[in-house]
Amino acid sequence: MRDWSTLLAALVGALVGGILTWVIGKIQLRDFLRRLEDTLRDRWHVSLDDEFLMTQLLGQQMRTAGYKPDVIFAVCPGGMMIAEWLSRREFGDFRNPIHVRSVCVKSVRSTAGVIADKTVVESDLNGLIAGLPKRTKVLLVNDISRGGGTLQAAYDFLKTFFPEGNIITATLFCYKDAATKPRFRVVETDKAVRFDWKQTPSA
Repeated sequence: MRDWSTLLAALVGALVGGILTWVIGKIQLRDFLRRLEDTLRDRWHVSLDDEFLMTQLLGQQMRTAGYKPDVIFAVCPGGMMIAEWLSRREFGDFRNPIHVRSVCVKSVRSTAGVIADKTVVESDLNGLIAGLPKRTKVLLVNDISRGGGTLQAAYDFLKTFFPEGNIITATLFCYKDAATKPRFRVVETDKAVRFDWKQTPSA
């Protein structure tokens, strides 16, 4: 009888210890991510490591809100890495990722080479939506919403098939005066954000 009591006490102790370790780990992770977010808030020069960490914060926001997409549409090229990280690390894994599809958007230029206010989607809608039900939960991601034109163009393009309420937008950065602000965003800024991977390498 004493052996059973000892074994039960050991099991209860292990269970309680495991629960406490898990709770403490969650609290520490939340505190770490909060400090990380504060650090990144004033960042204007963004490395790939920064983008990866910010994608984790973005994923945490969505999970906290109870949101999980059926498919992720990435605005090319800025949204592709973010979409893949969300697909394979935040919402799925390498064996069972969330499907990712790309939306190519470009600015319309005049003959003089000046960027006009209009942005257009170059992707084929039928190819993008192939095999997807109309009620699919869509996450549309980009790295940044500066003026909001690119994100809005992609959103308007997708809503010609999917119901508006089924399309959720997300970015890492959003300018404070952007006309289109995503539903989920890590940092609102007024700084001229520069991404390392977009810079032309010096000769």
